[in-house]
Amino acid sequence: MAFQYLEIGDRVKIKEGLMNLKEGRVIKIQERTVVVVIDSLSCVLTTKVAINSLELIN
Repeated sequence: MAFQYLEIGDRVKIKEGLMNLKEGRVIKIQERTVVVVIDSLSCVLTTKVAINSLELIN
């Protein structure tokens, strides 16, 4: 996924790594990573993810 297509508030699915297939909401965009909030884990988890590991699901 290209950086210019992501915006704060977008819903995304993580495609690889420990949080593979988890969905979340973008809260911060950095150079090559984003910070995503994952609400589905019975808590609010914030994780930093490489942009190329995300799929936009809006």
